[in-house]
Amino acid sequence: MQINHFNKTYLKYFSFIIFFICIFIVSLEVYNNINFITDLIALNFKYVYILLVLQFSFLFLYNYRFFFSYNFFLKKKIKFSHWTYYFFKSLIYNNLLNFLGTVYRALFLKKRGISYVKSTGILYLLYFSYLFLSLFLILFGTLFFTNLILVLKILFILFSLAIFFFIYFLKKIITFIFKRKILAKITYSVINEFFIFKNYFKKKSLNNFFILNLFGNGAILFVIEIFIFFFAYRIFFSDSYYSNIFLLFAILFILDKIPFIGNIIGVSEILYGFIFVNLGLDFYQGVVIKLICRVTGIIALVASYAGFLIFQLGIKSKLIKI
Repeated sequence: MQINHFNKTYLKYFSFIIFFICIFIVSLEVYNNINFITDLIALNFKYVYILLVLQFSFLFLYNYRFFFSYNFFLKKKIKFSHWTYYFFKSLIYNNLLNFLGTVYRALFLKKRGISYVKSTGILYLLYFSYLFLSLFLILFGTLFFTNLILVLKILFILFSLAIFFFIYFLKKIITFIFKRKILAKITYSVINEFFIFKNYFKKKSLNNFFILNLFGNGAILFVIEIFIFFFAYRIFFSDSYYSNIFLLFAILFILDKIPFIGNIIGVSEILYGFIFVNLGLDFYQGVVIKLICRVTGIIALVASYAGFLIFQLGIKSKLIKI
């Protein structure tokens, strides 16, 4: 017990150290290039407006995708206005601390008679359906929208397919390894809980309308993400752009979907910087492009939440007058 407590404490302090190191590096890069960055943003501020519109569009479609999916599976329906309030709030919590908003959302659903298994299962269905759809679209885009030679295209596609099948057969892989006592039982238990939603969805048939909404909305969200990255990129490269910009987006998109990377401020910014350096661009450009995407997303989220609260208060005041 003491060893486990020590390990948890050590991991906690280690995480905080990594977090502050990342924040320091990002802050230093921004500070050292602040004049150049502000001049470019001022010169290309029209792209910032476009980014905000795209972020608002992404946020509301993202909210609707969650709302529609939960309401499809649940007997106890949730009003859209009620759901939107708690959903925006949970996203704000996720920006403050990784997974805090997810826990808050699960507690919100639990109070309304929805078990943790069901809510977690729907969450994983939304996550994996979007991930698999995005990987398919990335494979398609790599073939038709990049200037890579055929051999590199084939290698990239094979690598992406390997990731796809690894995720899809992850539980079977863990089961195979576990039977040979290579991994500890607790590891298998964690993976088993991760895929526990399968038992629930076997009891619920997915009609064509649900599948169309799930993957149709997912495809639109993916396209919006491409445009968000493109216009953030254009702030720094308004006169020219990288010929394989779709491939650059694909690499960064996959990195963002790795747990504990995309949601932690500073980590993904630094990864963006390293990718840009390897492409012959500047480290700070990658850092700031990711930071712009993150900041405009947070502005859209906070503004949406505040606007929704004002709207709700306005309706209540009208009802009181009546």
